[in-house]
Amino acid sequence: MFPQLIQCGHGTFLASVAASRQNTEYIGAAPDAELLVVKLKRMHPYFYNFYTIPESQENAFLAADVMLAIEYMIDKANSLNMPLTICLGLGTNMSGHDGYALIEGYMSRISLLSGICICAAARK
Repeated sequence: MFPQLIQCGHGTFLASVAASRQNTEYIGAAPDAELLVVKLKRMHPYFYNFYTIPESQENAFLAADVMLAIEYMIDKANSLNMPLTICLGLGTNMSGHDGYALIEGYMSRISLLSGICICAAARK
């Protein structure tokens, strides 16, 4: 039996904001952009229990999976000789939010590479 996929539609929404070209009424920020979409897998139930996250209510992902997805996108952009803008519409309550967490440091280093821009979600 296949695992149940949870569809939240957030990535589709972000893609439309970034690059839609439906008609003249709805145009994204970069309508001529080409999209590379990476679907993350939910973390294993063990981690939901470990971090006391309600498994039925949240989509949660491991930082390692996010970093692997970014690596994949960078490799793909390099192989196509194209610039890359990465839109991360994910948030977390984990870590100190001071720039010293593993994922924060990784994203800071990646953002220094030529031809790469990272756009991360921020919540008020």
